[in-house]
Amino acid sequence: MKTFQSNNDENYRKLWDEERVQSCCKVLTEETYKKIVLDFFEKNNRIDRLIEAINSEQTKLILKECHSLRGASSMIGLIAFDDLIDTIEQSIKKQSQLNKIKIINMLNDLLRDAQNHFLKLTEIKE
Repeated sequence: MKTFQSNNDENYRKLWDEERVQSCCKVLTEETYKKIVLDFFEKNNRIDRLIEAINSEQTKLILKECHSLRGASSMIGLIAFDDLIDTIEQSIKKQSQLNKIKIINMLNDLLRDAQNHFLKLTEIKE
């Protein structure tokens, strides 16, 4: 996938694991990979479920949704959520108070930024 190769964009390196993206592109066609990533952004309810769990303070569900989100995003090379998920998981495990508004805003911001960056890189118009 020409768009992703040797991308020196700082935001790209924070959001995407280039090695994983390249691996996906070698196994799949470029169009198939794009469709999978777009489906992740458009049809994936994991962030919504995580936000709901955070709002309702359901710790087991928060941990489950964190695990699911990390796995789903990792499979496509999207590493943007890793640090935030670590923070959420550590807060739950230490029984620390989560700043729900801040965490939810960060989740939504990361999702938006990653999607916009992907669309820009692949020149897909919404």
